[in-house]
Amino acid sequence: MDITDYTKSVLQRSESDQDLPKPHNSLNNEFMLIKVLVSDFSRKDFFNVCEIISASDFLDKRNEIIYKVISQLVNENKNVDVFSVGEILNEKKEFKQYGDGVSYLVIGLPDNVATRDLISNAERIKQCSIRRQLNRLLEKVKARNEDPQGESLESTFNNTCSELEEIAERIFASSQGPQDLTRAYFERGLDIRDRQQNPEKYQNEVIPTGYPAIDQILTGGFRKGNLIVIGARPGTGKTTLGLNIAERLIFNSTIKEPVLFFSLEMPFHEITDRFIASVAGIDHSQILNANLSCDDYVLWQNGSEKLKNSNVIFVDDKSNIKPIEIKARASRFKQRRGLSLIVIDYLQYIQIAGYKNRVEELSEISRQLKSLAKDLNVPVIALAQLNRNSENRSDRTPGPADLRGSGSIEQDADIAMFIYRKDPHDQQTEIIVSKNRHGKTGSVLLTFNGQYSRFDE
Repeated sequence: MDITDYTKSVLQRSESDQDLPKPHNSLNNEFMLIKVLVSDFSRKDFFNVCEIISASDFLDKRNEIIYKVISQLVNENKNVDVFSVGEILNEKKEFKQYGDGVSYLVIGLPDNVATRDLISNAERIKQCSIRRQLNRLLEKVKARNEDPQGESLESTFNNTCSELEEIAERIFASSQGPQDLTRAYFERGLDIRDRQQNPEKYQNEVIPTGYPAIDQILTGGFRKGNLIVIGARPGTGKTTLGLNIAERLIFNSTIKEPVLFFSLEMPFHEITDRFIASVAGIDHSQILNANLSCDDYVLWQNGSEKLKNSNVIFVDDKSNIKPIEIKARASRFKQRRGLSLIVIDYLQYIQIAGYKNRVEELSEISRQLKSLAKDLNVPVIALAQLNRNSENRSDRTPGPADLRGSGSIEQDADIAMFIYRKDPHDQQTEIIVSKNRHGKTGSVLLTFNGQYSRFDE
């Protein structure tokens, strides 16, 4: 049986495969790859293939089973050839419907097949597999959309985005292998020299917090792709600090792109009032009561003048939002307007269905927020609620262990900061940097001016 006969026999076996379009059909490549692996086995070649495909990528079930058998023999450090693989195939119930394993493996190869074709064949198998996966998703979405069976439109969208993201990870995943650290040593030296000579090219790689004392600890501020967790007990000003950092950033003339603020706890109008109080320096209670004096209106006008030359903060106040929605909204926003920073208020308000307990759920949420920062290449600040553990200690200074719900939040964070006041009524507030992947830790003192919704140095 040659490769043409083989392809016809496989397609005839399955009704669903008979009309398989060429971009989805990898049967020829599977035939070549499996035969070369078995007839002229090399561990090096096999490991190269393993970096590209897995058993589930094969269209022909026989080849999927054979690939698993080869993997099994390699893991057991046993010999791989036609007879060792064929004997195991004949012992497997799932292969018996296809006939004798050895007979299948000795199907002749064309003379021009060479080991060097393994990589190109593996790449083709992967591409076809992903296209078939996309097709299955499209069919599932169509069926789900035509017959929702009680599923909300939002749920349909979220599930689709989640599955699409998994496919995207396969498409865009870097295939780059181990890199030369010694070479990078010298290349990094050239990079640093260029940064020193042309600082304007790199000025937006670090996003300042707007508080020089904090920036000094953080070696300039937040880095793109980083997840920053700011933890605090209720009422200590975590929303205020997150909004203040965003506010100071839009008044920074070197930053040309807006900030996106996800407010899961407060509605848009409450964030607006806090923003006005901070920018204009008007007592927050006076804004709430609509009781402004003439002096207040002057301050309001002065704030308006400042904002004319500033960048912009956009607030998304959708509640019950999921990480995949945050990523979808932030991605679209960046494409349309650009993006310098994301602030999420706050982490424990995010939910994902389908987890056994809240700890597992929060672990997945923090992982996805880290992925969000990395994929969009912007700093992501996630404000977080602390548990009561610190209040029961003699030293009430909060730390990473006090993050409510999950130790993985600390693990995923590049920077962990905490807001602490010994006396809730005291203005003096300690900002503690307890984790910093890029440098030192430490603390600074800020003054909390609650009536103006502002932290000041």
